[in-house]
Amino acid sequence: MNDDRKFAICCNAGPDGHLQVKSQALSVELSQLINRSGTQEIWQSVLVISEESEEGLLTTKIIVWHPDWDQNLQIACIRSRISKEGKTRAYFGTRSEIGPRLIRFLFWLL
Repeated sequence: MNDDRKFAICCNAGPDGHLQVKSQALSVELSQLINRSGTQEIWQSVLVISEESEEGLLTTKIIVWHPDWDQNLQIACIRSRISKEGKTRAYFGTRSEIGPRLIRFLFWLL
């Protein structure tokens, strides 16, 4: 059997369950309860997307949201490519302008 699954996820939700799977692509949304304008709501705060491009580049992006922001913010992008010789080359990138906004987001989570 040819296993072309390139990504894996392991999620532990405590007593509510466990998920472990390998796939050709992944998309995971994380949400949390917030109090906004006197009302509690579940707010999507983090999105992780993993996929393979047509050129064979594997990419995982981490995107965050904040209720006070006009748009989402990609905070990291991890890329890797497996060569024909079986060697892996990995690249990690962040956006240089995210520093202050990321810090505010992380403190907002506290």
